[in-house]
Amino acid sequence: MDPMRLFVAPTGATNPLDQKYDIFDTVGNRRVNLFGFSFFDEVGGLLPGASGLDLLSSQDTAQAATDRFSMTFNDYFATLKAYKVNYLRLFVFNPYRVRVEPFAMAVSNPAKYDLNVVNATYLARLDEFVAAAKNHGIVVCISLSCKQAIEPGGFASNPFNYNNNVNFVIADDAGTAVKDVDAKYYYCDIQEPNDPHPVQRKILLGSLQRRLFDAIVGATMKHWNAMYELFNEPYSGITNVREWHRIVAGWLHRKLVDPATGKRRRLVSISSVDDLLDERSSPGFTCFLDGLGIGPSPAGPPLVDVLSYHGGGTPNPSQWGGYGGGTGSLCDGTQPTPVDQIIHGNNVAQKHQRGIVDAMHRLPFAPVALIFDTDSHYIAQRYPGVFAQEVLNVDGSFNQRWSPGYLYKMDETQGPCTKVTVPPDNHHLLGLGQRLQKMHVLNASRITVF
Repeated sequence: MDPMRLFVAPTGATNPLDQKYDIFDTVGNRRVNLFGFSFFDEVGGLLPGASGLDLLSSQDTAQAATDRFSMTFNDYFATLKAYKVNYLRLFVFNPYRVRVEPFAMAVSNPAKYDLNVVNATYLARLDEFVAAAKNHGIVVCISLSCKQAIEPGGFASNPFNYNNNVNFVIADDAGTAVKDVDAKYYYCDIQEPNDPHPVQRKILLGSLQRRLFDAIVGATMKHWNAMYELFNEPYSGITNVREWHRIVAGWLHRKLVDPATGKRRRLVSISSVDDLLDERSSPGFTCFLDGLGIGPSPAGPPLVDVLSYHGGGTPNPSQWGGYGGGTGSLCDGTQPTPVDQIIHGNNVAQKHQRGIVDAMHRLPFAPVALIFDTDSHYIAQRYPGVFAQEVLNVDGSFNQRWSPGYLYKMDETQGPCTKVTVPPDNHHLLGLGQRLQKMHVLNASRITVF
């Protein structure tokens, strides 16, 4: 197993724009600045006819993907490294069906999954993926769950959908299959076996999730560049979401902790939109950052190391569009509130700085490093290159989320919200490269080279 390399520590910074904790690298004891990219599932491979990025592992045949241009894992990471990307978020579950899911097909019914059996082929592909990333100096944050996979469109293909497995989950208290529109009320509603008020369906679901998460961590924790995110973009409308985070963070802590030092060997991350970060609307969600709920004492070690900040950059949620609440988008003209009223400032850079400072001020209690994710930060979507540069200017880390549609969005050199046109017969990474070439951050010396 690789020794622990990445850790979170106080920065000792005096700049009020700087964050109090950040990621450091034991090699040279240097502060880390991440420039990130995330798609959805580069490991599982897409089925014919699906749109997106399809990569080939060494286990695939040349015919694995017949209707799109495909790259090997190594080709993919070489391309990202050429654009100075050193961080990548990987989603275990996705809103579409892939060739290789984390669960094996059932012996009794080969058309359905057996959630008691983690797919050895998937784990081998995942291990190969993280190892290839390590060889190219790229950190991989593996997101174990995501809201997209429990929403109506994504849950239809989710292995945890009652109709897709032989384990009779996810079911309600009457044992009836949960509808796609109701998955958010059940997926996180789990219990541990020693719960004082046990409900069998909750204990069963929790045990199946833990078996999978343990297997994923067990297969990849040997690599120093592995990081683990609990859930992409949870929100308060998901039943039991705060307790789910506490339970799963405890599982990972016990799996990753080094008995000799009491520290986790790998970093653990959380991601949230602001309705969960705001203690006024979700009291208790962030308490586990201070170690509550682990062991017999309430004052234990922090359960997570990193927060992937998905925020709107304004203290007034009613003004946000999309994930942050409210309606409308800055880029399609439907956002009713002018950008200058959302974040005041004399220029674009000041607007971005205000968004960064807002995030830091909202988390003064938490000994966690921040990674700013532009997927939900609308000012960053409007001027992504400028925002990335501003984050690096305060020694922060940055991630840009890409789905097939995102690759065609804004080209800020031609004005905010101008779409980039990519010929349909080209690989999606050409669209990514076209975007990255437009971003001022590409030549920044602050991006850490591993």
